[in-house]
Amino acid sequence: MADRDPAPKSRRHPHLRRTAECAAAAGSRGPGRVGPGSRAGAVRWRPKLLRPASAQAAVGPAAHGRRRLTASALHRVGQFWRHASARVTPAERATAARILGPELAPLYAQLPVNDQRHGLDVLDTVTRLDGQPGRLLQQAALLHDVGKGSARFSAVDRGLTVFLQAASPRILQAMLAVRPAFARRFEIYRDHARIGAETLHALGAHELADVVAEHHAADPIRDVTRHLKRADGRN
Repeated sequence: MADRDPAPKSRRHPHLRRTAECAAAAGSRGPGRVGPGSRAGAVRWRPKLLRPASAQAAVGPAAHGRRRLTASALHRVGQFWRHASARVTPAERATAARILGPELAPLYAQLPVNDQRHGLDVLDTVTRLDGQPGRLLQQAALLHDVGKGSARFSAVDRGLTVFLQAASPRILQAMLAVRPAFARRFEIYRDHARIGAETLHALGAHELADVVAEHHAADPIRDVTRHLKRADGRN
């Protein structure tokens, strides 16, 4: 019987290692690794790595500023359109006359239609926000811009000046310097809170005059003015 060749010796490729050797190598890599004969531990979360960034940080302060500028521009565009397309119905004028009474109603009737519309819009916002606003707040909503009446600013004039005040005050000043008549009307428009208050004081509406006088103040004293300012800012 022919001799059989002995079983071939186990050979391994020089670049291959046994499983145990691999496990031992893994165990020697330091804490937190799974070594031979050890059990896998719980996963440790890293809160600092998983914490979501804020919306502002995610896009950067420059982009945040651009969003604010865009929102302001869109608000002004909407405001310009409302002034340019303003309409007031006879029923709305009758409502305003009822709220103001015979002494103050003529002041509202003398306002340009865009300012009448704005007063009604502020009144509507006041009613939605406060539910049942007092008579003084309703009158202030309708007449807070009564001082603008003599300025006779068109919707285009108003939109242009508001835009230039925000975007390029230098260009606005140059335009006022070469257009004296426009500059006089602009001064009335800019100082309308004081002018309106003086008009109301002359008619004996002193409490209403005080509200109108401070309706553009950064921190109004009266609670009625704060409510008016909030509603006016939304229109």
